[in-house]
Amino acid sequence: MARLSPPATTRLSHPKASGSQRSGRNRRLARPSLLVGVVAVISSACIVSDPAEYGVAKQTPPFLNATKALPSVLKTHPVKLGETIHFNVPLRSEDAGEELLAQVFVDRGVPQKENPRGFREIAPGRLDDGERPIDIPVDVVVADPGCHSLTMVVTHKSNLDEKNQPKKDDDTAVLTWWVNVDDDEGKTLMGECPSSGGTN
Repeated sequence: MARLSPPATTRLSHPKASGSQRSGRNRRLARPSLLVGVVAVISSACIVSDPAEYGVAKQTPPFLNATKALPSVLKTHPVKLGETIHFNVPLRSEDAGEELLAQVFVDRGVPQKENPRGFREIAPGRLDDGERPIDIPVDVVVADPGCHSLTMVVTHKSNLDEKNQPKKDDDTAVLTWWVNVDDDEGKTLMGECPSSGGTN
């Protein structure tokens, strides 16, 4: 009896051969895909950066807005001896966490007459906060009637000496008003005053 030969098969049609070929092709395709995935992970890791570090805010000198000051610095004000004047001035500054001190003096800089009459401690602020009001009530007390200056001085506390006077002008804001005290008798005291006040 003649022996039957197994049916001829080709490499491509044989199940094992076909699977082997597909497997080999898949392995060849997997390697580049894996490489792309690794590069993507590395690339994304490089893109992620640490949060930006911001330095400490730089302190600026105080700035007083004279145009919004109350009472106005643009004219002389008649007052009574002992009368209370409420000063309100907008302030802007970058304080870097340091407090300021605002003081009002009668006749600042005049020997034997300079007299501190009011003060206000001011919490630290930032330029982004905008303008902050300084409100200081001052009782006008002078030794003699007539024309006197009332001067507000604002500076950071680290700039004050042992007498609470500013050590450096570049960290100091100054605003001056003029008042005519007790001109009830019609004397020509008003003529002794400057026509306007303002900043020094």
